[in-house]
Amino acid sequence: MKAFAVNNVPGLITAAALALLSVFLAGFGSFLGSATIALILGMLMGNTRLRSQKIEKGLGFTEKKILEAAIVLIGFGMNAHIFSALGANTWVFVGSSVVLVLIIALLVSRWFGLSSSLGALIGAGSAICGSAAIGAVSPLLHSKEEETGLSIGVINLLSTLGLIFLPILSGVLALSTESSGLVIGGVLQSMGHVVGAGFSLGDEVGTAATVVKMGRILLIIPLLLVLFFMNRKKKVEGKKLSFPVFIPLFIGALVLAQMPFFLESWAAFLAKAGGFLLVAAMVAIGYKIRLKPLFKMAGPALAVGFVVFAFQILLYLLFLYL
Repeated sequence: MKAFAVNNVPGLITAAALALLSVFLAGFGSFLGSATIALILGMLMGNTRLRSQKIEKGLGFTEKKILEAAIVLIGFGMNAHIFSALGANTWVFVGSSVVLVLIIALLVSRWFGLSSSLGALIGAGSAICGSAAIGAVSPLLHSKEEETGLSIGVINLLSTLGLIFLPILSGVLALSTESSGLVIGGVLQSMGHVVGAGFSLGDEVGTAATVVKMGRILLIIPLLLVLFFMNRKKKVEGKKLSFPVFIPLFIGALVLAQMPFFLESWAAFLAKAGGFLLVAAMVAIGYKIRLKPLFKMAGPALAVGFVVFAFQILLYLLFLYL
C-alpha cells in the first residue's frame, strides 16, 4: 500500500502544479477556462519529451479517483432551492430541453460517423454544465481520453462564442429581462460564461440566467443514474460495471449543503476545492490524449457541437415566441 501511495506522488504533484498554473492563467485575462487550459497543458506534456513513466501512475489515480472526489465536492455548491425560483412551465421546458439536446447530440453524432460515447459527451456538456458534466459522465461511458478531451474543447469553444453572441442576440431581438436570462442560462455551457454574459446585460438578467443554469446543473443527478442503469450490464475489461460510489456521495453532498446547520462558507469552500480537483483531473485526462486520433475526430465533432448549439438557441427562442 505504501509503495502504491509513493508511486502516486510524482503524478499527483504534477497534476496539482499544472492545475495551479491553469487557474492562474485563466484568471490572467485568458479567454479559455481553467479546465481547458489544464487539458491543453496535459496534452502538451503527454505528447512531447516531457512524457515520463514516473508520473503516469499518479496521473492515472488523478484521472479516476480525484475526478470522482471532485464531482462529490462540486455537489456542495449546488442550491436545491432554485426549483422554487423557476415557474412550473419554465422548469418543465428546461428539463425537456436537456433531454432533447442529448437526443439530438446522439443522432447528429451518428450522422457524422462519431461514436455514441463522444455524442453523449458533447450532449451532456451542451445540455447541462460543460466540462463538469463531461467529467462526471465519462467514467460511466468508459469513453476514450481523446473523446473526453475533444468534447471538452468543443464545448468550451462554443461556450466562449456564446458568451459574445447571446448578449448581442438578446439586444437585437429586444428580449425582456426574464427572456434574456432564460436563453443565456439555458443555452450556455459554462457557469462562468453564463454569469459573464448574463451580468453584462444587468444584474437582473444575470440573476435570472444563473437560476436557470443551476436548474440545468441539478439535472446531472438523474442523468448519472440513467447512464449507470443503461450500462450496468455491459462488460468492460471482463468486469460488469459496478455502481459508482460517487453518485450517492454527490447526492449526499447536495442534501447536506441544504441543511440549516451547514454554513454557506463551508459549502463554498468545498465546492471551490472540487473545482480545483476537477482542473487537476483535466491535466491527467489531457496527458493520456494522443493528438493523431484526436485530429481525425476534430472536424466532425466540432460540426456536431455547432449543430447542437444552434438547436439549443432555436429551441429556446421557439419557447419564447410560440
